[in-house]
Amino acid sequence: MIDKIKLITESNMIEGINRSPTRNEIVEFDRFMALDAINVNEMERFVKVYQPNARLRDKAGLDVIVGSYRPPQGGREIRMELAVILNTKDNPFIIHCAYEALHPFTDGNAISYGGSNKWNLLNGKLTIITLRMHGLGTTLIK
Repeated sequence: MIDKIKLITESNMIEGINRSPTRNEIVEFDRFMALDAINVNEMERFVKVYQPNARLRDKAGLDVIVGSYRPPQGGREIRMELAVILNTKDNPFIIHCAYEALHPFTDGNAISYGGSNKWNLLNGKLTIITLRMHGLGTTLIK
């Protein structure tokens, strides 16, 4: 069984949010997990609860730098590439790498990837392997 409080807490910590999950975050997690399918619009709604100022980088100029890495520049291609990633049934490690490389949101990428990953797990699209991520505990993927 997925420990949603631990998942939300660890994902928030990656985003620099060091507190227990709020009621709204827990409710949104449950709503997201109950979806029949996930898409870009649902991901945007999910991220807004955790990072209200975050935006999908689907407009020119919505660029980010992650350490020394520069993800693709913001633009409509980000929305299209995220849709492809969300519909991919490839090796979950490859999906994770593609998501991280795209870095589709201005903030909230850890919680959005974690949420989509858990959704896939709960819907039988992934099996479980435990990996250490960012030194903050475990994430379940295959």
